[in-house]
Amino acid sequence: MEIMGESQIYGKIRGLARKYFQERNDNMVLSFGLTGYSILKDIKPLQVRKTVYKSIQFRNERAFIKPSHNEGGELVIEGPEDMHVSILSKEEMEYRKKIDEYETWANPLESASVSIEYVETGDNVSLVARQIFESMEKTNTILLVSEFGNEFVQALHAEMIKLVESKNIPNYSYIIKPAKTSGTRRKMAEAGIQEIRKITNHVSTFDVQTVSEKLRMDGFPRISIPEKINERIARKVEVLSAKMSNASELLKYQLSA
Repeated sequence: MEIMGESQIYGKIRGLARKYFQERNDNMVLSFGLTGYSILKDIKPLQVRKTVYKSIQFRNERAFIKPSHNEGGELVIEGPEDMHVSILSKEEMEYRKKIDEYETWANPLESASVSIEYVETGDNVSLVARQIFESMEKTNTILLVSEFGNEFVQALHAEMIKLVESKNIPNYSYIIKPAKTSGTRRKMAEAGIQEIRKITNHVSTFDVQTVSEKLRMDGFPRISIPEKINERIARKVEVLSAKMSNASELLKYQLSA
């Protein structure tokens, strides 16, 4: 039987710690639904780190184009939300491209690279959550992002929290509450947030109503408010993600130093 000295045991433990962290990302940002995807696409990573951005979407939300049955060239796009199609002249198109280029120069950071996984909303929510969990990359921490107001999204978010908690993965939830104009969706969201708080204290909410009112008071035109709200949420999500990643990095160095 081989007898290991203290230094050998210490070295073995450090090696195992390094291997453990090498196989995992520092943080994963996991969103549910189209709103969550829009937020992830607006994220400008604050730093280069081992973070994965993943969007869970639903097959029945995928938009499609109906083929035209006449020579009129009518384009009809169907989806879960209202969509707008604009036909631009060549001159307008070139002008907008130049504007986009200027914006890119002013803000050279690239947007987050978001992977998408489609699931069926008609399936058992617990089964869907487990399938998503099993398909995920290994990670040290998870940040969950959802807009509540949809029964399946809320249930899926809750099931995912239970799964990551059962695996002792540090996690935090960022939940968006729809505006008052959403009516029943806002009430459903408020009920869902209460249920989430029964599972975990690691949760923050973003009230679209409150932020919309503030933006209007600041003089932002109504048409630009949804875009500004998404930008603010994306920034908050990225700051939280960076903090979680940094905590993971610190632990990594403490264990393997």
